[in-house]
Amino acid sequence: MISPRVNTRVWQRSISLLSPQAAKTESNVVTKERTYIENLSKDIATSRFRLVDENGKIASITVQPDIPICIKKDCLVSIHNLNHLSLSYKWLNFWSNLIKFRSFKSSLFHRIIGSSVLEILAAPNFQTSRRPFDSSRSLSVLNLTGTKDWNVFGKDSIIAFEQNSSLEIKSPIFPSARSLVSNSSKSQLPRKFQILNGRGNVLVCGGGLVYSIELIDESDKILVNSRNILAINGQ
Repeated sequence: MISPRVNTRVWQRSISLLSPQAAKTESNVVTKERTYIENLSKDIATSRFRLVDENGKIASITVQPDIPICIKKDCLVSIHNLNHLSLSYKWLNFWSNLIKFRSFKSSLFHRIIGSSVLEILAAPNFQTSRRPFDSSRSLSVLNLTGTKDWNVFGKDSIIAFEQNSSLEIKSPIFPSARSLVSNSSKSQLPRKFQILNGRGNVLVCGGGLVYSIELIDESDKILVNSRNILAINGQ
């Protein structure tokens, strides 16, 4: 419900609040982003991440030959085509995540690589939940094109990513103070985050349904509880 005193012009701007899992239409920004990724895949080998259900409880990952894929421990559901498969462990930002999140599990991933195309299913905390597909957590896919960095908040938010020469995931121990300033008010973003930059696909997980919010220009504003922010990009 909108209060009558709210300036209606603010609500006529092109701000979209979408659930990526159930959305029927796509904005021009999302369409252009996907087109860029499709054109990019013609030149370099890349993996394909997609959600297989409307609620975002399980994701399908198609992995090209000789491209390593990293999936968080306890989130691996199944692997199709086990021929010539290499499986090992990978520690992601071990010391910095241990200091920030007080947990080594946030850094432990399965590293999977095959000599042929692999089909993988992943779900949040699949092997530790009593009802893995009925949990309150849902997935979302980030397609990085190299134009913007993503800041991902939370120790268990990154579920899977492709390990290529372009994609980089950093976890600064002492991040610089970052804030959003609006007139005289000032609010800080959560300080415990990981930075994604480069090009590639990353599967992230949040509590409840994950929604995408697009602010087109500087005049567009929205209030969000900092505890509910999963990831953010832009400048």
